[in-house]
Amino acid sequence: MPRRSCSPTRSPSTAAPATSSSWSARPRVAGDATQDVPWLSPAAANRLLTCPYSVTYLPTGGRPVLKQTAGRDVGTLAHVALQRWIETGSWRSAVGDGELARLFSSVAEERGVDVAKVADGRMTAARLRRRASELREVLCELGGEPSAECEVTLYDDDRRLWGTVDVLLPSRRGPVVLDLKSGGDAAATAVPDSIAVQLWMYAALIERCRGARPRWLGVYSLRRGLKQVALPSDRLTTLLHSLNEVRAGWLSGDRTAIPTREHCRYCRRRPDCQPHWNAVSQWSDPDGVEGRLVEATTAQNGRTAALPATPTGSAWVSDVSTRGMGGWIGRWVRLVRVNPRRDQDGEPDLSRWRANEQSAVYAVEDR
Repeated sequence: MPRRSCSPTRSPSTAAPATSSSWSARPRVAGDATQDVPWLSPAAANRLLTCPYSVTYLPTGGRPVLKQTAGRDVGTLAHVALQRWIETGSWRSAVGDGELARLFSSVAEERGVDVAKVADGRMTAARLRRRASELREVLCELGGEPSAECEVTLYDDDRRLWGTVDVLLPSRRGPVVLDLKSGGDAAATAVPDSIAVQLWMYAALIERCRGARPRWLGVYSLRRGLKQVALPSDRLTTLLHSLNEVRAGWLSGDRTAIPTREHCRYCRRRPDCQPHWNAVSQWSDPDGVEGRLVEATTAQNGRTAALPATPTGSAWVSDVSTRGMGGWIGRWVRLVRVNPRRDQDGEPDLSRWRANEQSAVYAVEDR
């Protein structure tokens, strides 16, 4: 991709009035006025489609407002740095390539984050330095115009859908949507369904709010670079219909748990979701173990080796960072995002586990 510089102009960040859309699918929920139909963001839509039980709340009434958080994780820091990089115009020429990583460090300092001490902090800073020039070229090439909008929140009042687009670029052939990904969710060869659903919802919102169907959708992964997501056609109509159906079911109380390793991994309801705990031991690559805590020994480095008595036998879990587990002796505990040791054949040994920085431990009601 050839190097390009973009002259300093900037388009407004406010959404245009809603227009008619070829993807009209007003939600129909029996017995409820439109104002009582919950709003769906891309994240909520994905949770509903993959596991209705994981959704505990959906906003109703007026338009939801994006919460301004002072997040300290590297993904949030990278997104804030990208927003400032675009809004200050530093992305328009090669002179500003080094500014992206500097902004990342500046945001981290403002929020009291030591990049050297948080998970993936140094690697994210390095990726921003290395990828800035390529990202600039991508923005200029895809947009074709010297303007870009960042963190654009759009609403479809009829369908009760909303979302915030990372980067929205104008072009003569139609808008371009680019989503920044700093983690491993977009690092695989194939873009996961959750990201496709996210971008398809953005496409529907942009056509409704801006009156033009996006000509290009994709993600920019700091780990793997640019990835395109196929433009939806009939599949988007099917998606919108499915969202209406699953939302109506959720409102009527149909909130079935559908446990899978991918979707359960970071689910907030995981500690108390019994269908998940019924299924986890049957997974080929389990990442959770439960049992009554028999022993907890803390080493000088502050790490704990815990011994829960599981339904199938005892299981040692080493390197647990949670403090005070000695007070949980005799209680039922559940450990998530832990890794089983492997035997010589590569099979998981469910009697030996190891925790990591992503692990968590919960003491739950006696069973």
